[in-house]
Amino acid sequence: MEIINSTIRSFFQYFGSWLVKCLLKPRKFIQICDLCLQPSDNHSLLCRTCQQDLATFNLTLVKGNLLNHPKIARHLPQIHFQQLICLAPYQWPFASWVQQLKYQQRFEIGQLLAKLLVAQITHHQLEQQLPTLLLPVPIHPQRLRERQYNQAALIAKELERHLPCAYDESLIIRQSKTEQQVGQSGAQRRRNLHGAFCLVKPCHLPAHVGIVDDVLTTGATVSEMAKLLTQHGVKKITVLSVCLTLPND
Repeated sequence: MEIINSTIRSFFQYFGSWLVKCLLKPRKFIQICDLCLQPSDNHSLLCRTCQQDLATFNLTLVKGNLLNHPKIARHLPQIHFQQLICLAPYQWPFASWVQQLKYQQRFEIGQLLAKLLVAQITHHQLEQQLPTLLLPVPIHPQRLRERQYNQAALIAKELERHLPCAYDESLIIRQSKTEQQVGQSGAQRRRNLHGAFCLVKPCHLPAHVGIVDDVLTTGATVSEMAKLLTQHGVKKITVLSVCLTLPND
């Protein structure tokens, strides 16, 4: 009987030791691609195959500046920035991702989009054209209280982690709450945004500043920010946007 009790005790000691090791052992979670729903060994949300299939801008063809493309330049009149770097046209899957980040609180999408933009910059060797300081497009305090976050700031923070740029979220504020811009023409947006932004306090700004946004449609919002920065001595302004809405014509 004593032998049996000893055997049972040894078994439970071994089993308990094995169970503790299993519980303490780091577990590897399988990441699923957001597009094909297959296991991903690349990014936590995107497999290598789907990433290679993404339709993105070839920035080398425009020397790192989409404003060098005649069609895009005509689409963005009366702007006050000198360089435009975008990841992709505003279409699937980017349009869906931006909407999920903006309205469904899928914060991991912000990390994905920023990393894809960084990969785009690195692939086309644009590191030497980057601004010294990154500023996200601010949203009005009331809208910020309602949404609890600024999607442009989430993207800008992630860009700062991977690019040799400083970041400041509080340098510029949106002092007037404009109506929703969806469906408005460029001229209407420019009128609504006149004087919408201001510097929190006087400060020394670098010669080259970047403005970060999720989607560029008419360029009115970032251009109003760029005009303010130019009035305070900034010489060059680069807009870094995840998506660009292309003209229909």
